[in-house]
Amino acid sequence: MELKEYWYIIKKRLILIISFTLLCGAISGIITTFVIDKIYTADISVLIGKQESSDSEKTSTTYNDILMYQKIVKTYSQIAKSRKVADDVKEKLSLNMSSGALLGSMSVSSSTDTEFMTIRFSSKDPELAAKITNQWAASLKEISKKIKGSDNVQILDNALVPSSPSSPNVRSNVIMTLFFGFVLSIGLTFLVDYLDNTVKSEDDLSKILDSTVLGSIPDLKFEE
Repeated sequence: MELKEYWYIIKKRLILIISFTLLCGAISGIITTFVIDKIYTADISVLIGKQESSDSEKTSTTYNDILMYQKIVKTYSQIAKSRKVADDVKEKLSLNMSSGALLGSMSVSSSTDTEFMTIRFSSKDPELAAKITNQWAASLKEISKKIKGSDNVQILDNALVPSSPSSPNVRSNVIMTLFFGFVLSIGLTFLVDYLDNTVKSEDDLSKILDSTVLGSIPDLKFEE
């Protein structure tokens, strides 16, 4: 096979790989932007510890107290994820959602060696996400006070209405799809080569006919 023919085949394969990869990326971008529902996540931070209202109370708070509150953050995290808190949020906001659905859309996280706990809630409606997140912190404060007998939940700031969706991530999805599209296109080119049974050279013809090729007719081009 001549060098020109090799280059022609390689060029066809490159065009196939690039076209298929770009097509996958374009489809992913369209689906992510216009088809998949956007989810908004609001968050609020609470401090686990007694509120200090005077100088005398500030001096009475010891290092051991701080360590104690750091340890009980996990306990309050479990209270925040309880059905009792979810039921209270549902009742206070008159939500037409089950407690299980509310719990499935919220999450709680805490930073290591701190007294802070973050409550997050995700929804298709950004205003509803912020509203439920704020009420969740308030319900946690109220219910934990009844359970523990002391008010150890201090709300620092209200959750803000998220201005941009937390998911889907268009850039991440497109990049990932481009990568998999590239890998798949390479596999597709190998499959095309494997299934291609056309005669491209004298050697191919010899293998098919199991005989020696005595000659060939050149592709002559005449000028008019």
